[in-house]
Amino acid sequence: MNDELESTRSVLERRFLEQKAEFIKNHTLLSLSEFADKLRIKGKKRSRSIYRLRKEGFGS
Repeated sequence: MNDELESTRSVLERRFLEQKAEFIKNHTLLSLSEFADKLRIKGKKRSRSIYRLRKEGFGS
């Protein structure tokens, strides 16, 4: 039973890592700072501004 669980965990972990690598390969990932710059958000509380936009459904 323990070997079966370990085998399943191993398969799921490998699949996750493969999907993560594929996602990173196909998408541009930005830091918070880069994302705020793209949206032209200024100021010290850029994270809060981005959170507020997301909460309000910006872009959907």
